[in-house]
Amino acid sequence: MNYLANESEETVEKVTDVVNACVAINSELNETLMQRLVLKLIKMQCEVVKADAFLLTELIESTETEIKTFCNRKDIPDGCIPIEIDMVCGYFYREKVSTGQQDGCISVKSITEGDTSTTFNTSKNTHDSLISSLIDEGRKRLCHFRKLRY
Repeated sequence: MNYLANESEETVEKVTDVVNACVAINSELNETLMQRLVLKLIKMQCEVVKADAFLLTELIESTETEIKTFCNRKDIPDGCIPIEIDMVCGYFYREKVSTGQQDGCISVKSITEGDTSTTFNTSKNTHDSLISSLIDEGRKRLCHFRKLRY
């Protein structure tokens, strides 16, 4: 499945640049997973650039380890891929907020069309609730994939 088929040329180029930079760091990364991840971050209004490749690579590797450890597995089941993407997005967003780069991750509070007015929500509670929902809800959904260890 081509996740970039219906996207603009600019978005495809941005996703491709970041994915290629990540794969250059770790050639074992799944390119489809990377495309989905970067596309989701872009859709969340997070600014993702080539310079974020190292951070994204580290977050993916640590999240995969976290999932494998939590689920007592050596692999990551296909059903966990959307959970992994959400968790990495949450960790990435948290990094942006904690380093003061949350301007790259914008949430719209309100839009007024007459005389055009857009208000952005920069509340700490909004950032915290988004991060929590992406990471913590993902952990809850991982319970379905756990194997018993004996």
